[in-house]
Amino acid sequence: MKTDSIFYRIFQTYPQVFFELVGEDPQRANGYRFDSIEVKQTAFRMDGVFIPEQSGAPIYFIEIQFQKNNNIYGRLFAEIFLYLSHNLQQSWRAIVLFASRAIEPDAEYRQPYVSLLATPEVQILYLDELKSEDSLGLNTLKLIIEPETEAKMQAQQLAKQVRATSLNSLQKEAMIELIQTIMVYKIPSLTFREVSQMLGIAESFRDTRAYQEAFEDGINEGLQEGINKGLQEGKLMAIAPLAEAGISVEEIAKSLELDLEVVKRFIAQHLK
Repeated sequence: MKTDSIFYRIFQTYPQVFFELVGEDPQRANGYRFDSIEVKQTAFRMDGVFIPEQSGAPIYFIEIQFQKNNNIYGRLFAEIFLYLSHNLQQSWRAIVLFASRAIEPDAEYRQPYVSLLATPEVQILYLDELKSEDSLGLNTLKLIIEPETEAKMQAQQLAKQVRATSLNSLQKEAMIELIQTIMVYKIPSLTFREVSQMLGIAESFRDTRAYQEAFEDGINEGLQEGINKGLQEGKLMAIAPLAEAGISVEEIAKSLELDLEVVKRFIAQHLK
């Protein structure tokens, strides 16, 4: 699972954290939906967008950057202005979140966009510099960059914090599963079962909603491929959605009755 996919899942599960991140009232999330956008008659598609439910409110474009890319600003502004050329009256904000200052584009690549970057429409943030204090949402974001040892302790604290919140049971379950996913992504040697135990989740790994949904989706997708191309290839096609959900290679191999090395090789060839 890519880093930006994890952030998008966080924003979908707990959209208030985005507005907290940019220094606005978290309740503004009630007037937005997190989605992707497309421009008709073009091949343009942009993921990671908070779209206002009412006219007059700005649209928020979100860019998550965990690897150095000197063209990030050029691509981002090109996409934004293409969208605006088809939506002439839409106000906008662009939020760029870097893991740290070290991966921001070099000075000569920022130079063409200095004026744009200085406008109030653009906000640059650095995850490692965020002051999270006791914020559930911001601490969940920062969990992604915490060192392994600290991350384990932080994940346990977050799980306790989730249980103590006023969120309803479904929201709490979604947040706990999100923390599980982040930890499996951060520490590939840990399985969902091990993370569940670490977070104090008593239910069996195979009974969790995250596993059941991922497994069902993976099997259904693979089954259709199996009908068309044969059972073995159908099983192979089920690997991708299971792996992208953070399920360990051991669990995938066992569930699909495939050799462990076959699963590892498929993931190395198709998902890296």
